[in-house]
Amino acid sequence: PGKLVLWGEYAVLAGAPAVALAVDRRAHCQFVPSPGERVWKLQAPGLSDATTTVSLDGMLISSAPNPGASEALLWHALCALKGAANQLPAGGTLIMDSNAFHEAGAKLGLGSSAAVCTALMGVLQHLLAMPLDETLAFQAHRSAQGGKGSGIDIAAALRGGSVLLRPQSDRATPQITAYPWPDALHWQAVWTGQSASTTKHIRRFDSWLAEHQGNAPPALTYLMDCAEALAGGLTLD
Repeated sequence: PGKLVLWGEYAVLAGAPAVALAVDRRAHCQFVPSPGERVWKLQAPGLSDATTTVSLDGMLISSAPNPGASEALLWHALCALKGAANQLPAGGTLIMDSNAFHEAGAKLGLGSSAAVCTALMGVLQHLLAMPLDETLAFQAHRSAQGGKGSGIDIAAALRGGSVLLRPQSDRATPQITAYPWPDALHWQAVWTGQSASTTKHIRRFDSWLAEHQGNAPPALTYLMDCAEALAGGLTLD
């Protein structure tokens, strides 16, 4: 599933806790083996209309991701698997479908890349008869984002429901726990009709912090205090 970040957004990048809610827009990933073939055909509905062909052997020895978005995500996923990736089928068709994260051609901003990455890691580990290792999904997605991001969207995709994420100081896999949601509290998502770039927002956030030369701006301190207070749970009188 995709996600909505309820609070702690951007403050989570500075170490604050954040809460996200999984939503009923889902990415789907499927692998269809092709015995005897030595290439993978990549299909990414929602990301590209084209089918690309890659050599798994070539990707495993490549030192950098291929330029296409679907190829790049697969490369980062293979890197997270390390040596185990050598045991994957040599040929087949990999389908990574994120159509549900778009509306009338516009991206809704519900964490499609994280949802696709989580589904992809699940499929690859299933092909290898490996138990699901959540850490690998965080590693692959963080690598694909150039080391940026908190992982809150991966947490929602992995666990579902409402989740509380606490970043770890050593950049290890964040701590994830279920967040108790009051039965009487209802939520409503509103689509503005305009997409936004998370990457650009993160760059602006980093620049804002840099302007304060490492000192937390008062606005950030306030946001972090609010996020910490809300992490304790909601009570309705």
